[in-house]
Amino acid sequence: MRTLIILAVTFFTSFISHAQKVTGDWKGTVNFQGQSIDFAFHITQQQDSLHTKCRT
Repeated sequence: MRTLIILAVTFFTSFISHAQKVTGDWKGTVNFQGQSIDFAFHITQQQDSLHTKCRT
């Protein structure tokens, strides 16, 4: 049981240390009732806060 707990903790902490950064450009498309809408988010970090601009 102890080995299983150690293995689980090691497994889940490895995801935290390799997390993807949020800043940058994010693009996507929403399809709704036969229409598609393209959108883009530009996310920047300034000091201790994140700023987002959205374009459609």
